[in-house]
Amino acid sequence: MSGLQEYLGLARSALQAGRWEEVPRLYGEATEAIRQDAQMKEMLAYALFVMGRYAELLNIEGIDRDSRMWVLSQDLAGSDLAGQHRLVWYGPPLPQVAYVSMVKDEEDIIFINLLWHYSLGFRRFVLIDNLSTDNTRGEIGFFAATFKDAVVIVMEDPIVGHLQSEFTTAGFRVACSLWPEVAWVFPIDADEFLCAEKPLGGILAVVPETVNALLLPKAQYAPTREFYALEKQQPMFRRFRYRERLSHNSSKIVVRSHPFLEIGQGNHVATFRGQDIKSYAGGLRLGLHYREYFLRSQEHARKKVINGGRAIEAAEAMGKKDVGGDHWKIWYRIYQEGGESAIISIFESHHRHVKDLIDDPLPMGSVVSRWL
Repeated sequence: MSGLQEYLGLARSALQAGRWEEVPRLYGEATEAIRQDAQMKEMLAYALFVMGRYAELLNIEGIDRDSRMWVLSQDLAGSDLAGQHRLVWYGPPLPQVAYVSMVKDEEDIIFINLLWHYSLGFRRFVLIDNLSTDNTRGEIGFFAATFKDAVVIVMEDPIVGHLQSEFTTAGFRVACSLWPEVAWVFPIDADEFLCAEKPLGGILAVVPETVNALLLPKAQYAPTREFYALEKQQPMFRRFRYRERLSHNSSKIVVRSHPFLEIGQGNHVATFRGQDIKSYAGGLRLGLHYREYFLRSQEHARKKVINGGRAIEAAEAMGKKDVGGDHWKIWYRIYQEGGESAIISIFESHHRHVKDLIDDPLPMGSVVSRWL
């Protein structure tokens, strides 16, 4: 094998099949001329990125240093991704930050999520409710009634469809227009918790003016095989104390207030007139990351799979392209074929052994004790 096109074809096939480790092997076997090809380098970089081999990626010459892949790799390389973090859980009110979230059937977590971010200093909240059928709205109302110094705006999204980008961008623009003092907007899912190792206001104050968005890595809390059945009657933040390593997977953005920026699907990118802004900075070395409580129970998994699958189908029927949420689409198809047993399998596939996780719970008990 000697031709560039043959190498490119093999590397492309390996990426499409998820055989990431084959790409570095092919690159190592190639001639120097083939290794200098821009496409070959880009595919090598992507494979290394997916595998979490960030330091190796940074050694590749010619990779776009403004890309999300490069910025995240630079932020994560050399960091202790498996270590515990001493988190700040309280801060003074911060008029320069706003919280924006789309919610649907999140009654088990939305109050504690709002409380956590309130404790960090958030006082401005914009929530978009997409046809919740449970007590999500009641929990939001209880939070607003309890913490009267917080401004809580609830918008109604009456459309069945996976339109997170459009509605989150709308919420973002409401925050920018309504509160001129807001400098940073945090698009946050109801199951995501911002984690700060230093006071949030101080972290944001040192971000260069040239940076329009921060990229934050994320770690997921997982139900553990050893303890989930025994602890399922405990509060959520006690039941889920073990998390995975920090990773680029599903990294999220924090966006500087700007009337013309758009929030991409899933809150993963920010765009300006359809183009990636390419003015990112990594959040981990500043002291910021996210943690997520992804699938919290079998019932929660059922709702997420059905709601997500139906929303994606509806968005595609509207003619929307690249709506995201591929995992929901796949799981919904599995559910349609397998019914309840498929939901059980999906949920149990996310169980982990304690030995494979990091014992690093959020200090939610301190937050609850202070405010409630």
